[in-house]
Amino acid sequence: MVQSRQIQLQQPSVTSLYIEPHGPPGRLGNATGFLVGHGETVYLVTNWHVVAGRHPTTGQPLSQTGALPERLMIAHNKAGELGNWVRKTEELFETDGFPRWLEHPQGPDGAIDVVALPLVDLSDVEVMGYDPKNPGPSIAVLPSAALNIIGFPFGVTGGGLAILSTFCRVTPSSLPTREKLRTPGPRSR
Repeated sequence: MVQSRQIQLQQPSVTSLYIEPHGPPGRLGNATGFLVGHGETVYLVTNWHVVAGRHPTTGQPLSQTGALPERLMIAHNKAGELGNWVRKTEELFETDGFPRWLEHPQGPDGAIDVVALPLVDLSDVEVMGYDPKNPGPSIAVLPSAALNIIGFPFGVTGGGLAILSTFCRVTPSSLPTREKLRTPGPRSR
């Protein structure tokens, strides 16, 4: 007889979401994001290069084919079934070609590679968002210090959950606030 053991998951294990940018040829890669609520809107926060499909400094397409993402597939926590996932697709552009995401005024041309995409389809989704008002205990981190990140580096998962990785280095930056975000112009190819 096999006995199953339940383990207690910490919220960061389920707040990081697996993302796949998709374009005309299909899946273009994978990424990590998390949810943040502001008023009645839930935003997916991820990197600008994920939604734009371009290198943040050179502007060149990241895909070897030159394809750019048109939509994101997001693996959300399934409502009422923690540990199970529901895949949702979010379009990245309005019908007029303007991006749906908000970006920091210093990015992507500056050093801020982050966007907030307002989500449309949250049916059957358990929103396990990051709460900036209650981020957890403070930690002291110095520039160039090793930093543990919970996410999906190179598409790797731990049984469908985000994994803990230590490969990033801390550098000074400013995080955007709602007042600092801007809507980018129309899409250029």
